Amino acid sequence: MRLSDSPELNDGFVGFYKRVFTDGALDKKTKEMLAVAFAYGDGCVPCVRAHEAKARRLGMTDAEYRELVAVCEVIAAGSVRERFVESTG
Repeated sequence: MRLSDSPELNDGFVGFYKRVFTDGALDKKTKEMLAVAFAYGDGCVPCVRAHEAKARRLGMTDAEYRELVAVCEVIAAGSVRERFVESTG
């Protein structure tokens, strides 16, 4: 089932999405960059592509993107390290 198959769920999601991705304490570019990072963590390639494109339209630079990816890599590596430490006692 897709959200579009259920208009009441789809409309609720779209409304939530639009409210979240407006300027607030965080600007739209920052929110889109966070979305890219979370999408990498979730392994959602279509989400990465969509949010990266939006972040770039909002002014994300190549340097910012490289740092974003580096943060994702560090968090992923740290997670693996912690699981190793936990598993070896």
